[in-house]
Amino acid sequence: MISMPFCEKDLEIFLREKGRLEITETLVIAIQVLKALVFSRSKGIQAHQDLKPGNILLQDLSNKFKDFPPKDVHESVKYRARLADFGLANAWKELGKPQGSFPYMAPEQYAPSQYEFF
Repeated sequence: MISMPFCEKDLEIFLREKGRLEITETLVIAIQVLKALVFSRSKGIQAHQDLKPGNILLQDLSNKFKDFPPKDVHESVKYRARLADFGLANAWKELGKPQGSFPYMAPEQYAPSQYEFF
């Protein structure tokens, strides 16, 4: 069985609710996602293949810790980003065909004949 801490929302919902992010918020979330990708790489995941806002979960740490974040710290540290949905991880390497959610696929995986738009 796999379990992980409860996350209140994903980045897609967060962006829809908040609209435009401040540069500090963007950097805090991006650094956390990059850290998760580096960690997963160290565990043998060469390609997530479905990295999109809906698969970046946000845990609100202010629900876990009293008086967090402190008043002298930017509110953007309130969320801990967690990477989810490793179901397609390494699929391109192992299966030899691109997998993922269009338009979030890597450019080298995109083959126009695979997708119909109209």
